[in-house]
Amino acid sequence: MSSSSSPLPTERSIPYSSFVAFFALYLGVVRNPSFPHYVRFNAMQAVTLDVLLVIPLLLQRIFSPGRAGIGFRVMIWSHNAIFLFSLACFLYGVVSCVLGRTPYLPFVADAASRQI
Repeated sequence: MSSSSSPLPTERSIPYSSFVAFFALYLGVVRNPSFPHYVRFNAMQAVTLDVLLVIPLLLQRIFSPGRAGIGFRVMIWSHNAIFLFSLACFLYGVVSCVLGRTPYLPFVADAASRQI
């Protein structure tokens, strides 16, 4: 027998958990001068990337491409591109931090610098 109920993803099982995590990181780390500038800058880049990742979801909900056709294919390609961009940002950030350098992501680093 297969069960019709599937486990809920973590972000949907606890209401507003991503919203709380966003503000906890922003107010608890980025705006806290007791943390080193390096940690605050990297946290702000993470917050900025999180905000940027919301934009494609909003566009998807506005245009709602359906389940077939060219709109669906464009949506799949864009999701793949967003995933690869996020993975590249993550790997670049990890490698830079391991090497002791500050990772400067295009567009994101400028926005992060203005907020700190």
